[in-house]
Amino acid sequence: MKNIKRMVSLFLSGIILFSLVSCSLKDKVKKISGFSDASKIFQIALENKNVELLNEVIKEYPDYDINKCEQGSSLAKALFNNGGRATDYENITFSRAMLDAGADPNVKSTNGDYLLITTCDNDFYWATELLVEYGADLEVKNDLGYSPLYLVMANFYGDSEENRIKNAKFFVDKGAGVTTDLFNIDENKDEDLRYHHIGASPVVSNYLMNILHEKGEETNMPKAMEYAISGDLDKTIEYIEKGEALTDKEKELVFDYASYFGMPDEFETICRLTEMQIDNVNMERIIQCGNLDMIQYLIEKCGFKLQSEKVSPSQENYLKLAVLFGYSDIFDYLCNHNAYNPGASVLLESALYNGNLDLFKKVYEYEAQSTDITELNEIYNLDGYYLNGKLDFIDYLMSEKNHTFECYSFKNIDFETARYLYEKGRPLNITDLDYAICHNDIEYIQLVLDKGADINQKCYSFDYSNYVSNYKEQVSQYDNFTSKHIYYENITEKNKELPTAFSYLLNKCNSECIKFMIENGAEIPDDILIYASEASKAVNQILFDNNANTNIDFSNVKGVMRKDYSLEKYYRSIGRSDLLDLL
Repeated sequence: MKNIKRMVSLFLSGIILFSLVSCSLKDKVKKISGFSDASKIFQIALENKNVELLNEVIKEYPDYDINKCEQGSSLAKALFNNGGRATDYENITFSRAMLDAGADPNVKSTNGDYLLITTCDNDFYWATELLVEYGADLEVKNDLGYSPLYLVMANFYGDSEENRIKNAKFFVDKGAGVTTDLFNIDENKDEDLRYHHIGASPVVSNYLMNILHEKGEETNMPKAMEYAISGDLDKTIEYIEKGEALTDKEKELVFDYASYFGMPDEFETICRLTEMQIDNVNMERIIQCGNLDMIQYLIEKCGFKLQSEKVSPSQENYLKLAVLFGYSDIFDYLCNHNAYNPGASVLLESALYNGNLDLFKKVYEYEAQSTDITELNEIYNLDGYYLNGKLDFIDYLMSEKNHTFECYSFKNIDFETARYLYEKGRPLNITDLDYAICHNDIEYIQLVLDKGADINQKCYSFDYSNYVSNYKEQVSQYDNFTSKHIYYENITEKNKELPTAFSYLLNKCNSECIKFMIENGAEIPDDILIYASEASKAVNQILFDNNANTNIDFSNVKGVMRKDYSLEKYYRSIGRSDLLDLL
């Protein structure tokens, strides 16, 4: 009897042990296999910048490393896959969500550099600011030993001098080290390479050199050149007259900085001492540095021409730079001396970026002299990212200049700015609902619906080539919609095949917005679960709860290789096993 009891006991123990081992193995297998699914789901979230799906991956697979993706660094892709534009609302929102979720701001991008190095080397001010906010190391170095602040100063490839000075001041305010290493020259380098960093951004170089001088620190470069960079031309002249030896390259740089920051008499003296010719001045840089005295001197005394017969790219930038940097007096002077006008949209956007309303008004009046007022009022490419919050600009344009903003995209417009535009009389645009949905903001969507948008309208924002020409037939709900809203022609037939804004934008939406839209009359197409295959699980749950069709005929679904699919097989094929338990 004892033996039987012992055998039963051992048997039961074995079952329990097997169960425990089996469960452990099962969990391990689930974890391992789950990571494959996690990678696929995370990739979908990354591609669509879907914050809710990102958060689901983190919750479901807490050990999954969100710093990696198929392209290397996931955060790098989130930051840069749209060219690093600050004007992409989704770009900014998803990047911040990645960092909130624990993405490492100090990882390296696919090119092997730290992300902060990449942002500074490419003039992505917004991304730099975001990374630093989340703890990026200010003192990281690239393979050449260059810090982010060094690259802000020395980057020849950025096209935005105004962003460089913002970046430089931002780094200094955050505590980045301003040391002589930023300027010290390497005698082992070719002379052009030795001074590469000095000529890239005179505004930033001047700013940082003056910080060093305030600290009482000096570099190993010739003193005449060091003080020229700081704008102290008296000391520059003093060192040259004392006999400090300068190479031809060093004379050239002293000459350049004298033109950037000097007065005419100082400049003349340095021209004589360095034997440089006035013809070699860089007017573009002089404007960037705000040196009106030198501009006047060169034009009135030296015969400098603001326009040649064939206008150069630099000549095209003269007025733009004056506006970007907020030099109202230089703008007036250049206008009075026939500087090249790059066009209303260029100058008005530059003035909007600068944020000085008085200067903006001045630019508008200047353009109104040569541009039909109707054309000015149809300018729609003032970037929303820079318009946000500038309600005084909107008020001026709409109240005083009858600017309607009817062609203006809400892609990067925040809710308060959108609401103010409507309050001031902006008509409904066919894409307003699309972009309100992309913002994942119920209040924003309601605002557009209250304006008269149809929750079941076709989606037009994802493909600008699909704007309709016969708008009355296709978009009858917009009574005041005119042909001015149509950016591209063609299409009537193709447009009939477009999905609704609700169904097409599912993969960008959170569940709260989807629930809201269904409650407000959004129709659920028979094939909606196909559209939702790149949406969050929470979004799919709501669709299932609202009786979405699960018996989809895959033989009619475009782009699906297997026509014998069930929804279950389809979910497995695309790596969405997280959706299986909804069936």
